[in-house]
Amino acid sequence: GEAGHAAAERRVAQVNRTLLDGMLGISTFNMQLVFVREINLMLETASNTRALGADASARAMRMAVKWLEKQGVLRHTLRPVYLHHKQYVDQVEKVLKYLLGENAMSEEHLDLLWGITQKPDTFEETKNNVFDLLAALAWNFSGEQLDSLFGRFESATGMSLADSGKILEMVQKLARSDAAGVMAERLLELLWKMVHTGEGAGGEEITTAFTQILG
Repeated sequence: GEAGHAAAERRVAQVNRTLLDGMLGISTFNMQLVFVREINLMLETASNTRALGADASARAMRMAVKWLEKQGVLRHTLRPVYLHHKQYVDQVEKVLKYLLGENAMSEEHLDLLWGITQKPDTFEETKNNVFDLLAALAWNFSGEQLDSLFGRFESATGMSLADSGKILEMVQKLARSDAAGVMAERLLELLWKMVHTGEGAGGEEITTAFTQILG
């Protein structure tokens, strides 16, 4: 019956988490890519309401998220070690979108991502991927998370030309996909601040960004 099916699902989930525990300690790129894919599979299974029923699925998702937090999985996967690999970042994006759906992406996770973009020794490819990741996630952010993200943009000082250019690219990506104008006001405020502080990117890039926001 249904109770037996739910119990079987819990046993499978437990075995799966034990396997993931083992993978966590193997630091090769291939194993870590498999690890993040398996995390996504675990979250997808937990969220599959057709298989478990809505209540059981919600319970399974809460348990999965709790396990991720307990094991420090996000602190592990959001290290800059493999974030220069686009296929790895794509899998991390899926994990974070699941967490956003459960209101389980925390300020700490945002701190980890933003911190990577601010370190002088971070590879350019890694920075590009993290800015793209933040742009993709921003559409699922709560109002508070958006405020936090924009606050980081606005408080970033002494940026290199390349870094401020990356932030402008990110602003342009958000503007291009903002058909309803949801973020327009915040994006314009950010650009005005960049103009008036004279930080980083030149006039041409900022003009392009303004044009895309204002349509």
